[in-house]
Amino acid sequence: MRTHLVAGTQSDNIKDSITKGTNVLVAMPEFRTRCRNDHRTKDAGFYFVGGRRWCKTCKRISNKNAKERARMQRKLLTSAVTCSILAVVLIMIAGCKIQDPYRAAIRGSADVSQAVSSGIKITASYYSSGTFNDAQKATAAKYFGVVTECNMTFRKAVTDVHNAGLTGASAFLPIADSFVTCVSVGSPNLADPKVANVLKAIDTAIRGISLAVSNAKGVQ
Repeated sequence: MRTHLVAGTQSDNIKDSITKGTNVLVAMPEFRTRCRNDHRTKDAGFYFVGGRRWCKTCKRISNKNAKERARMQRKLLTSAVTCSILAVVLIMIAGCKIQDPYRAAIRGSADVSQAVSSGIKITASYYSSGTFNDAQKATAAKYFGVVTECNMTFRKAVTDVHNAGLTGASAFLPIADSFVTCVSVGSPNLADPKVANVLKAIDTAIRGISLAVSNAKGVQ
């Protein structure tokens, strides 16, 4: 049985490839002067890492493209967050026309739910694009869970107060303040600016409930 495997050193392998004409530097002389993207050695230069040859021009182009992608991701992140905040503000302005503090509170709860939904979509998008890592995604997910749970508690309390026959804004404002406290106490550390920016619209919606209730024209 014949075999092509022969014990030897790396030097033996190189000499054998030259003898058989399979050595790329011998079989393709242009490989010594150009990279796969046709950058000339004289103009670009090469360096070696882990036994592999790398073109300096290709590396510079790759680094430039990576920086441009990162810049575009930051721009998209800023735009998405800005749009989310503007949407929440517009909803809050519309909510100020509501005549009933109870309805203002319920509308505010729905706005928070919508902000959470948008935040989840943004987080998923940035995680898939590499803007968020596993830890950032986990932090955002925990925040979404806390807000959702506090929002359910808030909505139930508002409904209970309404069913008890109370109609004034003063009856609903303490519940709105409790919503803010609930989220603040249960939230993870939001020191990461990327995560904080994505969650900013949700925080704006939560804090806007008190304003919407206060501006309602119903019995105070």
